[in-house]
Amino acid sequence: MEVSHCFRDLLLGFAEQFKKLEEKTGYSKVYFFSGAVVATVFLVWLIGGFKLITDLIGFVYPAYMSFQSMEATKGGMSEGSTQWLTYWVVFSFITLVEGVIPGIANWIPMYYYNKAGLVIWLYHPQSNGAEVVYNHVVRKYILPHLQGKTPKTE
Repeated sequence: MEVSHCFRDLLLGFAEQFKKLEEKTGYSKVYFFSGAVVATVFLVWLIGGFKLITDLIGFVYPAYMSFQSMEATKGGMSEGSTQWLTYWVVFSFITLVEGVIPGIANWIPMYYYNKAGLVIWLYHPQSNGAEVVYNHVVRKYILPHLQGKTPKTE
């Protein structure tokens, strides 16, 4: 069974449960859905704080889209595969910088809000921010050390 079918079945199961709650109580299923989202976010925040929330923002959707891209190409590289591969390189680079510079979240005001916005910008299809960061930062400064020479500019 494909990932998208499992995800769809899971969502349909939740929708069915919310509909049953709506019928039993008379309250809109939107209230129950909103309550479930708020409770889930609060629980995640209790467990790992804003760092975990931003890491999940940077992982869950991109991982899902990466799986979709891999299944669509079945071994070959497509434009979508390249986009997500670029995203993962940039996301890993950001994660590495966070690990090398301890306390960065304390130095930058509203760090995790800014990081969440940055991560969404990186993977959003309209901005294609991962490609921008890769070409202007990662490729420019890291690639020469890997190859021992300056990369060609396009």
